[in-house]
Amino acid sequence: MNYQKKIMEGRKLLSLVPDAALFQGVLLLVKHWARLRGIYGSTFGYFSGLAWALVAAKACIKHEGSQEMQDFDGFLQCIFFDS
Repeated sequence: MNYQKKIMEGRKLLSLVPDAALFQGVLLLVKHWARLRGIYGSTFGYFSGLAWALVAAKACIKHEGSQEMQDFDGFLQCIFFDS
């Protein structure tokens, strides 16, 4: 049951973002970045996979077509320093 809910949440997120391929690439990169820095996982009080997905989706929606979204540093700038 929980697995089906996660699939539905993922599909809903994909339907909301303007560029699904960009979103998926950004999400993979962000999750990898967070794991390398030890800041991934709700068990440790950090963002879970879904939380990172929501952050990536918000950035992709808010900055659609922006040059900032073309590199990882720009993406981090969009997430952490843009209101």
